[in-house]
Amino acid sequence: MSPSPKVLAIQFKFLGDAVLLSTALQNLREHWPECELHVLSFEEARPILSACSEVDKVWGISKSALSGFKGMLRVFSKLRSIRFDRSVDFAGNDRGAIASCIVNAKTRLGRPPRSEYSLRNFCFNEYQEPRATGMHQSEIYNDILVGWNLNTSYSPPPKLTLPPSRPYVGYPIQTDIGLHIGAGKKEKEWPIEYWVELATILDQHGINVTLTSGNNPDDRKKLTSIKREVKTAEIIPTQNLEGFMSTITSLETFVSADTGPMHIAAALGVKTVSLFGPTCSSIWAPRGEGHHSLRADESCKMSSIMPEVVASAIIEQIVRD
Repeated sequence: MSPSPKVLAIQFKFLGDAVLLSTALQNLREHWPECELHVLSFEEARPILSACSEVDKVWGISKSALSGFKGMLRVFSKLRSIRFDRSVDFAGNDRGAIASCIVNAKTRLGRPPRSEYSLRNFCFNEYQEPRATGMHQSEIYNDILVGWNLNTSYSPPPKLTLPPSRPYVGYPIQTDIGLHIGAGKKEKEWPIEYWVELATILDQHGINVTLTSGNNPDDRKKLTSIKREVKTAEIIPTQNLEGFMSTITSLETFVSADTGPMHIAAALGVKTVSLFGPTCSSIWAPRGEGHHSLRADESCKMSSIMPEVVASAIIEQIVRD
């Protein structure tokens, strides 16, 4: 195998997973410093993967294109023409398996098939299942590279570096603490009245906050309701992902439930206080120093995490720094 192989990493999953893939991408670059490293993912993850300095080219495909055979074939055929030496599918779903098959790299690594009728029997020629349970999700992705004899003890935390290009232009903020309202799933959301109480406690300690959320109307309404109760709170306007990433780099601490933005903030070097209910903090909480995760009680309900406990964690982090 050439010391500078053409490698395609495939990850069709959520935004947070695109961030966590960074650990494996760093390992690939460490193992093959001269490789030509491409990543194929959903178009919405392009700003994240473009901030992985190890990557030479990002290929984004819309979810609508993946649902139609012609659109999918058009993109995958372009990748096939590059004649990759290696491809690896990290997510382990049918989309990644089909992409691996059509791109047709010489060596195609994926997760093992679950049955003799599985699509994966025909899409890969090498297989690797992560070897242990209970690992952090970024380490799980990295562990797949054991199939290529990479040293997976080299497992740095996810890291993003914003490119110095125009799309990554943030909103100027005046506070050090960001509160991110909302989550991808209802059961992972912290109650809005708790966010109001948290912002109020911090305001009483002379700590002003910046409020962020996704762009959906319900979350934006929640920001307004918090601002109504806590006049000193600042709301970040609706932004694209590039702008959001640039904006939050100005923060000292980012507070959120288990969300993609939590992973983005941590990978950009922002300290985090993260709230976990139904999901496991040992698998999903940010790795490394400067990150504090709070767990729900045995009910696994987010409402069991009290605002005063979160406020104490934030204040303790400020004092420690």
